Amino acid sequence: ALSLSTLSVGTHLLQMTVSNDADGLCQNSINYSVEEAEPIIDPIISADHDAIFANIDISQDGSTVYVTRVFHSDVLALSTTDLSLISIISVSGDTSEIKLSVDGTRAWVPINSSPGKMDIIDTDPQSASYHSVIGTVQYSGNGGTGVGIHPGGTEVYGLTQRPAPGAIHLIPASSSSYSQTLTPVSGVNALLYDGAFSSDGSKAYFSIWQSDHASNLVIVSTATLSITGYLDLQIPHTVGGPGSMVSVEHSNGEQL
Repeated sequence: ALSLSTLSVGTHLLQMTVSNDADGLCQNSINYSVEEAEPIIDPIISADHDAIFANIDISQDGSTVYVTRVFHSDVLALSTTDLSLISIISVSGDTSEIKLSVDGTRAWVPINSSPGKMDIIDTDPQSASYHSVIGTVQYSGNGGTGVGIHPGGTEVYGLTQRPAPGAIHLIPASSSSYSQTLTPVSGVNALLYDGAFSSDGSKAYFSIWQSDHASNLVIVSTATLSITGYLDLQIPHTVGGPGSMVSVEHSNGEQL
């Protein structure tokens, strides 16, 4: 079942959580702060859509949540009011991640295939092609499973996982093909997983899942598409490692 909980400050949505099992042990969250105020916790609503949910993102007006499902070649568009189905959007293969563009008019959906690719969905309600695939980025590597959206809105970073540790692909937001690639250094079993950015967009951070190497987070300069450093998060990596990320501004500085 898909459970939706919101933590609101004024009219701003602060948190959504997907629970993939009855015990709520497997969760994905999107969190972002808007302003300092007393939080209001809205009632939890839930709906059964017969799936194991992989990831979510939310339309700019807060009316629609876009959801990917494990082992499904589609994206669900659901109403945030009651989680009722708005649309089933067919894509070209199994989905995992989904992220909306900065202006909210596109959804970028990596496809876990060989070779890997990423579908682009029109999410502009005023468009004639609303809720349909309008482009596909084709990779040379296998397993398109991650994506990062630059806060400036002009660039998208697509991730492939094979051959290990995968590659980072720079994609102009107005295009359906990548212009540059970058391969980090990591262990034999490493897989690039997700991307996040500093608030000014100058740095990108990419998590490397199941890395048997100290470098399980790579730091990239977006100005030059070059690696500027690595971080060892000092967490167990034999059965997992770092996964989805979000960058937030905090009173103590930016946090990842």
